[in-house]
Amino acid sequence: MDPVIKVARMIKNYLYGVISYFRHRITNAIAEGLNSKIAT
Repeated sequence: MDPVIKVARMIKNYLYGVISYFRHRITNAIAEGLNSKIAT
């Protein structure tokens, strides 16, 4: 696959989350941390 197309698809897939972070300054880091504690 052409690398440019691959990058464009990646940006398309993550754009909503990136914009949401900059608008609200909220991440799911706490949930991910708890999940890793539960999984181990």
